[in-house]
Amino acid sequence: MISMGTLAYLSFAFIIFDIAVVIYLLVYRSKDYLNKSAGSLLLGSTLALLTALIVVTLDFFMDMPVLIPAGLLLGTVLIFAFTLISKKQHKVERKTAEDKEIKTEKETEARLEKPKAEVRKMKQLLPLGQLLLHNSVLAIQKDEDSVRVVSEVVAETVQKELNADGAVMLSLDAFDDVLKVTGYTGYFPPPYTLPEDVPMKKERIITNFKYAEFPLKGNIFGNALSTGKTWIINEPETNSSVVTNSEDELLQHGPMVFAPIIFDEKLTGIIGVARAKGKEKYTGFDIEILDILCSYAGTVLNLAETLKETREAVNINNTKNITEQIQKMLLPKKLKKMGNLDIGVYFTQTRGVCSDYYDAIQNQKDRIFLTVADIASKSVESCIIMSMIRALLYLITNTRQTTDAIIDWLNKGITGKIGIDHFADITFLSYYPEKGYAEFITAGNHSMLILRKKTKKVDIYENKTDPLGVDSSSVYKSTKIEINKGDIVAMYTDGIIEALNTDGKQYGLKNLARVLVKNIDKEPKDIAKAVKDNINSFMGKNPAHDDQTILILKPVNR
Repeated sequence: MISMGTLAYLSFAFIIFDIAVVIYLLVYRSKDYLNKSAGSLLLGSTLALLTALIVVTLDFFMDMPVLIPAGLLLGTVLIFAFTLISKKQHKVERKTAEDKEIKTEKETEARLEKPKAEVRKMKQLLPLGQLLLHNSVLAIQKDEDSVRVVSEVVAETVQKELNADGAVMLSLDAFDDVLKVTGYTGYFPPPYTLPEDVPMKKERIITNFKYAEFPLKGNIFGNALSTGKTWIINEPETNSSVVTNSEDELLQHGPMVFAPIIFDEKLTGIIGVARAKGKEKYTGFDIEILDILCSYAGTVLNLAETLKETREAVNINNTKNITEQIQKMLLPKKLKKMGNLDIGVYFTQTRGVCSDYYDAIQNQKDRIFLTVADIASKSVESCIIMSMIRALLYLITNTRQTTDAIIDWLNKGITGKIGIDHFADITFLSYYPEKGYAEFITAGNHSMLILRKKTKKVDIYENKTDPLGVDSSSVYKSTKIEINKGDIVAMYTDGIIEALNTDGKQYGLKNLARVLVKNIDKEPKDIAKAVKDNINSFMGKNPAHDDQTILILKPVNR
């Protein structure tokens, strides 16, 4: 028999053990390790501890030693029962944790795979735009009716790349408020009401479509254009805008898509593609191809329209006037403040050169893109390259590509055989207004100045590499630069620093830096004007031999 004294000692040992278990589990709780299994064990240990304390207390005050073995037995049962419960819960929790870990790994793999998929997709899509630009340039060089021949090229390219049976290109005539068919290829069953006198013969139907005009309301083309978005009609029989003229097989509709053409934030036309009835529906990737081709089409069609208007207004041999008008069309009409970044610009054309391009683009909330470029070609050729660079920049900066990738894709986009020299020096800046820094990258021999507000010292940034368009395998690396409130950033072409005075001396970086320091507290537009006045004073009567461009940037707050 176990004596009462021994049971008392066992009770106290049991209490001490329970206290140790409770403290241990509470430590787990303080470290956020506590889960259901640990909670069950804590509950069982706590109940066993309370039972032992009650039994010892009763024995002490009421001299009831018979309760001690009963209390020990009950406490042991409680701990054993809750330990079994805890063990089962632990198995469930462990399985849940393993499943969660597997899910997290799969999600991480998916996130890592997404950028790779985007890069693969860009590799597929960029050559399409380059091909369209190349064919459009050839068409413009061969034919005076530039708008119609480019529209035909656009329609043919779209039909081929989207595996369509027919494609149509309609241009917006803002003067008459109508959409005019300017390009048609393959066979596109007319989704509008045919005139009664058109016989049901394929050639006559095509002819009617090719020369048709449509008001901006009351027909499928006007309705699609008014949305400003790509319009997918995979089931035309359910769309009230689609007109089926008869049960004749020639007039039956299959899947079709209509996409707007936008240039400089203005609707300029619409492209439609159609597949025969019963063929596969259009997919999301088809729409991405069409949207990219429409982006390129907007640029080349605007170029073609400008050429057409200029040819009608002046003698075609006066190419200087033409290129000046095209260059002005491609440059931003007015640079306004973007986020916390104030912008000023000084730009002057040199007659017959037309080599400089600049822009400020904000199509993402957290990034502002700024660029200054100098095209190696002159006159009409430089405007063609300028159009390519502009179209590519607006396309690529609309993605989440890195700064290095943007310039890499830009280089690949203009490198190729298009029959003319197509090299360009470029300074490119990705500015993050909320983070207070920028990523600086160059192609060619461009440099950039930053005047620090705090120290009034000027830093020079440059990274001599191959110009754009020389080699598709050229590598470009960006540099991260901190830009603080009040700092002045100057991006410029060589027409600024290589301007000559009457003694044949160059204006140079030192003169430019002095102007920046002298005007450090002024607004960017006033600093740009000060640079202009200083260069003109330096040159005197000596004429400029190159375009002159300088962008002045200044963060006003953070």
